Amino acid sequence: MSRRYCNSPVLRFRIGESRLRAALYAALCLAVATAHYLIFLRGYNGLALLLALPALILLGGLARDPAAGVWIAWRGGRWSLCRGGVWQDVIPHRRTVVTRWVICLVYSYAPWSARNYLWLYADSLPAGELRRLRLRLALQKPADRERSVR
Repeated sequence: MSRRYCNSPVLRFRIGESRLRAALYAALCLAVATAHYLIFLRGYNGLALLLALPALILLGGLARDPAAGVWIAWRGGRWSLCRGGVWQDVIPHRRTVVTRWVICLVYSYAPWSARNYLWLYADSLPAGELRRLRLRLALQKPADRERSVR
């Protein structure tokens, strides 16, 4: 372990269900239903019916939070994710976005593999754990910049 990480505490979090995500999902469902209703009122009954099936399929796919139940761990400069009981090392990407109410963790399993996204809302982790995760991600960014400069 490098000297840079020897005094840093180990982080390990389990992501929970988010009420904020559920509220955003409900707002999206309401917007889609309103759009279909307005299309129907304009007299495009066939189009409204035709668009209803893809909308229901897409909204059904978004109903479950893919981040709920996932474990995130950081130890000695290495990040890991656990889905379904399987731990895998991941590489956070520098395009990870950290705001007050949401973290969009962009990561890949190898430097050449495709990017994946994990959305963490402010209420999906306890406040102390969320603060530590934000701090660790903020500290990670300068290290990424240093590697890309060299």
